[in-house]
Amino acid sequence: MYTGMERNICISRLRDKHDFPPDWDSVVSSSFPSLRELILSMLSPNPDDRPTAVAVVEHVQEVLGELTIISVEGGGA
Repeated sequence: MYTGMERNICISRLRDKHDFPPDWDSVVSSSFPSLRELILSMLSPNPDDRPTAVAVVEHVQEVLGELTIISVEGGGA
């Protein structure tokens, strides 16, 4: 996203319609399917349904751990 307007449109589509960008499924979701639910929960209109900052950090750390494992397994000798 190069402009604020593009970012605004993307986030509005996510929040209102759960409409992810076109390449989401093939690029991100196929490797990290749990990110979809995390993002949707963060955009919930009800603040009580949103994860805490600590929960988001923990989730992201888990995803980064998966990335490290995938990188090691995929790039092993």
